Amino acid sequence: MAWDPNADLEKLNAAFDLQDKAATSSLFDDLLERIYATAEPYPENPAKKLLSTLRRKRSFAQMEKLADAFIQTGAGSNAVRRLYAQALLDQGHFTAAMLVLDQLVESTEGTDSGENAEARGLLGRAYKQLYTNAKQSSIKRNQKWLDEAAKSYYGPYQRNPEAFAWHGINVVAVADRAVRDHVPLITPGLPLPTKLAQEILERVEAKDAIDTASMWDYGTAAEASIALGKAKDGLHWIRQYVKNQAADAFEFASTLRQLEDVWNLPRSQNPELRADEEAILSMLRASILEREGGTIEHTAAGVRSELQELAHADLQRVFGTDRFQSLDWYRTGLARCACVTRIGRPMSSRGVGTGFLIQGTTLHPSLGDELYLLTNSHVISPHPEVSFALTPEEAQLSFEGLPGAEGKSWTIKKTIFTSPIGEFDATLLQLDRPVEGAIGYPLAPSLPRMDSQPRAYIVGHPQGGGLSFSLQDNLLLDWDEQKVHYRTPSEPGSSGSPVFDDQWRLIALHHAGKSDMRKLHGQPGTYEANEGINIHAIVAKIRAVLDAG
Repeated sequence: MAWDPNADLEKLNAAFDLQDKAATSSLFDDLLERIYATAEPYPENPAKKLLSTLRRKRSFAQMEKLADAFIQTGAGSNAVRRLYAQALLDQGHFTAAMLVLDQLVESTEGTDSGENAEARGLLGRAYKQLYTNAKQSSIKRNQKWLDEAAKSYYGPYQRNPEAFAWHGINVVAVADRAVRDHVPLITPGLPLPTKLAQEILERVEAKDAIDTASMWDYGTAAEASIALGKAKDGLHWIRQYVKNQAADAFEFASTLRQLEDVWNLPRSQNPELRADEEAILSMLRASILEREGGTIEHTAAGVRSELQELAHADLQRVFGTDRFQSLDWYRTGLARCACVTRIGRPMSSRGVGTGFLIQGTTLHPSLGDELYLLTNSHVISPHPEVSFALTPEEAQLSFEGLPGAEGKSWTIKKTIFTSPIGEFDATLLQLDRPVEGAIGYPLAPSLPRMDSQPRAYIVGHPQGGGLSFSLQDNLLLDWDEQKVHYRTPSEPGSSGSPVFDDQWRLIALHHAGKSDMRKLHGQPGTYEANEGINIHAIVAKIRAVLDAG
């Protein structure tokens, strides 16, 4: 059988673009079957492209299975084995990944310098992640992991500093972390982190002067500036980084994770330096949300802190005119977090759902300017037959992302409206007292046109957590007069979350998520999707009920 790898790649990309999980799974299963049923191994470069596509889509389980099939059938090139190990790492399978990487380092020594360096870098990442996950620097085993990370990164950089700057900046990050955590590094020859950072920074500056710097160079220069205590310079490099159209949410999320988990930003005690560190993180978060597929998670304390920092900042001065609009847009998104409530029971640390505040006059003139809580009727319902929902009397509410609301809770005074789960799945409630500092959400005048690949954003409490907010960037898949479909099922506890358009205007009440959601408008098939109830349908129903008395 003659392989047609271009057709395989085109079909897989098309299925991903349509967000058709059934079609993607079918194509994937067919490809696996053909790989095992064909004597001729799959071509090397196309195999690498297929795996890289799955990595970009963050389909790590499928990436692992496909790479395993390639390896077992004679298509296990060095690149394929390295991507196999990366899929294992991204799923947290450290032992298996490190065994593959150790073998790859040994087999490529002296024969494939590029893949040898990549494998060593991934080993460094594994050891670094083991250390940061452990969160205990005094244990000798954990200290050895940090030292092994430094050694894995430093070898390739020593051999070719020009080609492997990312290894070098990771040496800087690991060495700087070792100093802060009082962990002795015994890898011989390691330079001082500031000396190495200056060396790397000068090399990037030289490339930038002749316009040959890549997106990764800008991220590397930002880290080097942070190591040198020059956060304002780091902000300059991050501006260059996020303007680069080759970079995507995947790259920005990797950089954000490195700055938060390894560098522990924001960490400076100097108010001006700390403001610049906060600005770097805010810019990365904003850029992640702007890119398709971007997702960020934030603690409630982090949301409050960042809201206060951005509220006091002159965004145009701090971020520059080129990024002012993005950061102002992001600040609006953070403000939306402040009016999201965790719904739970008294004395419980876990929530059962989410709700949000909406102004009464938005719904009906008789409700006035007071803010009301909107959530799902499968989260709060006054009807005893909905046995799995909380009753209004037992529900306790907290607004953990709202500055000034820390440690406070609210209860329900009155049910204004509720509908069956099979209709609008909505309950509107009056609170026992006002929520100071909260501003109700504006409604979008209409839902976005589908010919522009619009996006939707969910803000909620995944897993019912008491401290975690997540802003999920979802492609808007389709909508009709009552339902709105958007990408990727959310986690339990997100029921009742607000769904926004790309201007942070309310378009839906989050209702459910399924891996096989039936498509709208009578289209055949299913897809992996969230489902929300169109906010205009809910408003129309509330008005009709209240008009009827």
